[in-house]
Amino acid sequence: MQLMENAVIERIKRFIDLRGLNPTSLSKVINVPQKTVNNYLNEKRKLSFEFVCKMSSSFGLNLEWLINGSGDMEKQDNPADDNVIPISEGIMTIPKGIAEHIKALTDIISLQQQTIAELTQKRGDTVGDAKTARAGS
Repeated sequence: MQLMENAVIERIKRFIDLRGLNPTSLSKVINVPQKTVNNYLNEKRKLSFEFVCKMSSSFGLNLEWLINGSGDMEKQDNPADDNVIPISEGIMTIPKGIAEHIKALTDIISLQQQTIAELTQKRGDTVGDAKTARAGS
């Protein structure tokens, strides 16, 4: 089992080198703590299947290639045109469905921030009016 895990780590390292990434940038892209990434890459921690899946989904890597070395490095059914949206100069791709979901959530957050700003402004106006009314009494 250890031999297979070492081979997976070597494939991940090869991919990192090809993309010009480092553990810090990798950890940010796949949302895994940098220390955890370093421990995986330095074989100080047992590699998790979740980590391998994050590598696959975040970068469009062929899971079969990552796990057993067969097939192409990148998914063949995942070209960077119709199915994915490139992010940060090709560092990673996001499936369109997820990208659309992120956009919808971003729009909601924007509307909420606008509402908060408007309510804060109204509250400030109301507090100011109350102070003026008390001062005039």
